[in-house]
Amino acid sequence: MPGIPNLSAIMRSAVPRERAGTRTQGRYNFQTNFGILKLVELHESGQDFRIIFDVFDDLMIVDSAISPAQAWFYQVKSKDPGDWTIPDICKSVGAQAPRSIISRLYAHIDCFGVAVAETALVSNAAYKLKLRDGSTTSGSNHRIGGTELHPDEITKVADAIITDINPADVPRWLPKLAFIRTTLGVHGQELVVIGRLQQHLELSANAGTVKTSALYQTLHASIVQRTTFSEEGIDHDQLLLRKSLTRQEVEGLLTRACARQRSFIEDWDIIRTDLERLGTGSIGQIKLKSAALAFIRDRNSGQGKAGKLSTFIQGEIKSNISVFENCESVMQAADHILGKIGESHGYSKIELKSAMIVEVCEAINAQS
Repeated sequence: MPGIPNLSAIMRSAVPRERAGTRTQGRYNFQTNFGILKLVELHESGQDFRIIFDVFDDLMIVDSAISPAQAWFYQVKSKDPGDWTIPDICKSVGAQAPRSIISRLYAHIDCFGVAVAETALVSNAAYKLKLRDGSTTSGSNHRIGGTELHPDEITKVADAIITDINPADVPRWLPKLAFIRTTLGVHGQELVVIGRLQQHLELSANAGTVKTSALYQTLHASIVQRTTFSEEGIDHDQLLLRKSLTRQEVEGLLTRACARQRSFIEDWDIIRTDLERLGTGSIGQIKLKSAALAFIRDRNSGQGKAGKLSTFIQGEIKSNISVFENCESVMQAADHILGKIGESHGYSKIELKSAMIVEVCEAINAQS
């Protein structure tokens, strides 16, 4: 259809942004927590999405995991103390253009064209921007559109952009510019996000079985893993997959949380008895337990090879259910599956065995 951009093709050919300086742990944490809040908001919308972390901007959201047509870009910046002013937003940093917050936002127009639905600066701090009517925004203004700005402010914005990108059609872009103040503060972020997750989970019939703090840690780890992922020479399509979450993947994380019965840790005393009977000493037990916890963390946060191994083990259990049900112990069932595996999936023997133990325990508890 004429006028509809091939956004997937643009994303495959676009050059990922250059980072303007290193980020502190505090900024990473703020960006990650805002990402969780955005995931919840997108999930509640009922619409399809893919959210991409730290490729073209801090966050890029597209309206379809398979055939996207529109994109939203967010620069996420914490500030404590202080407010945001137009000079702050237009200030040039570094030698390579685009050098300012505002010109980096505009640069998406040059790259993605009509596919851009919104470009926004997101922060905990208030904005002090002059509006068309002569008033100045304050902390009570949580969303300010580019077209609401006073002509004097727009002139400063245009000057900063044209310094880096010339020619630039700033008036046409202004309706796609926004300054957003999030309710997420610099301090106490975890409690705020966990509270929002709890509110979200109350829509689920199984919400009472979910340990919200554990779900928070899973989502946090999943986003950090995607944000920090870097691999030289990786295929562009694979890079986007490794640095994004889709609606389906988020639903998988939530479903596993809501379906939780007993955890592997709750059954550890039973497993230890099995291990002692089989002659596994304390050092071997510690190694297995540590590997099992690492597998659970990686699987639940969406780590690729852990997910593939989990799928394989679950498939073996389902396809050999009669053998599985006749096993007398967790270790007997785990060893049976271990004997079926034809490849290492990138794991050591201890790591493979620990993964079998985890999946067997969960399968047994799911039947209970």
